[in-house]
Amino acid sequence: MSELEAIVAAEVRTKMSAGVLLADAYFSVGYCARLDWDYPKAIYALSKAIAIHPENALYLQALGIAYADSNENGKAVECFRACLSLECRGLTVELEEENPYFHMGWCLEDLGRLDEAEQVYREGLKNVPSHYQGFLRLGQLLQCRLKFDEAVAVYESGIGSCEMHNPKALGRIVMRDIRHNLDRARRELGYETYAPTPEEKRLDVELMSEGIR
Repeated sequence: MSELEAIVAAEVRTKMSAGVLLADAYFSVGYCARLDWDYPKAIYALSKAIAIHPENALYLQALGIAYADSNENGKAVECFRACLSLECRGLTVELEEENPYFHMGWCLEDLGRLDEAEQVYREGLKNVPSHYQGFLRLGQLLQCRLKFDEAVAVYESGIGSCEMHNPKALGRIVMRDIRHNLDRARRELGYETYAPTPEEKRLDVELMSEGIR
């Protein structure tokens, strides 16, 4: 048994002594290791959890993020793809951390597979239209690919989605960022810059009053 295996085994035993089931104990150890940037430990422990429950989308999503954080994007993509094949059961896909579309798209970008990344982002927004960060990421990708008309359409859809779903603080920050990127895309096309609505101006004032720039 390696030193890493021994450390994980000891931590798992401690959690099980408190009544945690084996797979969940491995998941907990792996999840905490990722938060501590200990990716080898995270990947090992999460892989052990998945070996017990290979169809647990939450475990697969966490392993995918650990792989992505350690720049193993190909392996990360496979984990996120597995989550999608399981229909994201058990995941709260409205949350960025638990949204496999978002993380898969980002990894595909890093791998230079831009057509696939664009397709995944679009599929994600079709299925999770309240994921504001997805609109921002897709729009930025389209801008980098000089698809300014499409970027404008994506940003405008993102603003509409934000208004529809009444975003809280994080969503409001992303909505503001979407508007700023929309302005840049419109300028590339020779259009007038986007004119915020009174409600959007009010949200900007609120963000500034909360110390969010």
